[in-house]
Amino acid sequence: MSDPSVSLCSSSLPDGPAVFALPHLASLGVAGADARTFLQGQLTNDLLNLPGGNAQLSAWCTAQGRVIANFLLYARPLAEGAEAIRLLLSASLLPDLPQRLGRYALRARVTFAAESGVFAHLGLSGATTEAARLTEILAAADLPDMPNAPLAVSHKGDNSLLRLPDNDRLILTVPEARLDGIQHKLAQSMPLASTDLWRWLDVRHVLPWVSAATSEAFVPQMMNLEKLGGVSFKKGCYSGQEVVARAHYLGQVKRRLYRVASKDSLLAGDGWPKDGAPIGKILQAAPAPEQNGYVALAVLSCKEAEATDAIALSPRAIA
Repeated sequence: MSDPSVSLCSSSLPDGPAVFALPHLASLGVAGADARTFLQGQLTNDLLNLPGGNAQLSAWCTAQGRVIANFLLYARPLAEGAEAIRLLLSASLLPDLPQRLGRYALRARVTFAAESGVFAHLGLSGATTEAARLTEILAAADLPDMPNAPLAVSHKGDNSLLRLPDNDRLILTVPEARLDGIQHKLAQSMPLASTDLWRWLDVRHVLPWVSAATSEAFVPQMMNLEKLGGVSFKKGCYSGQEVVARAHYLGQVKRRLYRVASKDSLLAGDGWPKDGAPIGKILQAAPAPEQNGYVALAVLSCKEAEATDAIALSPRAIA
């Protein structure tokens, strides 16, 4: 969108609320009478007991417990009391996901719909720091009310608004056909900030995302998903459950999530070296605002990472 009245905040945090384009995120809709029970048998979290109006972190694993994709998911209302489960994920994973999940549907009454081209996503910041102003902006744009807690979701028509775990950011999902108009209207009241800045905030707030470059590389605990509420150890069986549970109860996870920094470009899937040899892999990365360098979340050998302070800016384990 080109508009001289819209200020572009590309490399620094805005003072007030801001809107972000999120082309790196996509969504998959799972609907049908058996949608929840089907996903309950596939994903790491307890979807059957997820209340309406709430979202959760979850993941889909191989039989070996490796994360194929991870999600922010919630139910959105359809006509006549029905619902669809929306899975927000890395856009790089969307093309293959409906077909891969569909192999396990068998006779389940469930459908999969990639929402690319149908729905699009915008990011909003300022839910805590500028709550009153952002509430007014949402109302003026005829968008859903501000969700009142982390991982709460509100809906209005075909629009959905999810509050992220960091509590200050939201993901707005709108029909693709109305994206430009909604983004333009929002940008009249707050700056349009860069996607790179949003990705940096994901690293800062430790919101992990698997992409095509890291799919099937990690068990959930390596990404700290269990500490972030993305794994239930009380639900029934799901794909990879035995491996995930064994790692949890026997404490066999020897690689964990660290925050790292570098003056050089970092990309998801890159190795992280020590003394010329890789001790882990970059999960996700982003340019650091107003700095000459990059920050990342990396899955590193605990022994190697904690035995030295020479890894970039002394990465610290995310507790």
